[in-house]
Amino acid sequence: MTLEKIKKEWNQELNRIEKAEKLAKTNPKLFEMYIEEFHNICKNMSRLMREYEKVTGEHMGKEEFWRGFH
Repeated sequence: MTLEKIKKEWNQELNRIEKAEKLAKTNPKLFEMYIEEFHNICKNMSRLMREYEKVTGEHMGKEEFWRGFH
């Protein structure tokens, strides 16, 4: 996997996490219906973190972890 692909996927998943967090706050019952998908997003982000470390030889920085790649 290329670094560009990792960054793009990370940003997409981060966006999905942010939407899920908003839903959890505004409509917890609806969020419960999608909890399995939320878990899948988290698993994919863990995979992307490992891929990032493989490609760069470094841990993902806190800024990128929380805000994504720009």
